[in-house]
Amino acid sequence: VTNKELIIALAYTESSLNYNAKHSIKSVIGICGIIPEYHKDLLDSKSIDLNSIQACEEVLNYYLYIHKGNIVKALVAYKGVKSKDNLDLVYKVLEIKERIKWDILW
Repeated sequence: VTNKELIIALAYTESSLNYNAKHSIKSVIGICGIIPEYHKDLLDSKSIDLNSIQACEEVLNYYLYIHKGNIVKALVAYKGVKSKDNLDLVYKVLEIKERIKWDILW
């Protein structure tokens, strides 16, 4: 199970926490940037709405399982990063996660 700060950071980078976000790739939907073609069966099997924070958590947990808990590799898979140049997307998630964590503590 992933921590809530990571899930919120991931959703923020996907949609700025907007459930009605329009993504540059037409097949991507919602607050967590889910691609139904890849994740609909997983989410449907657990009765999880595609456009929900819970979907973000479930899909990320799926990638964490596949990558044996390696957060960076899981985020790369989630984000669909295809080149090293785009790793800044992954590090942006981690940076926001840390900011959220510190804001909560203070």
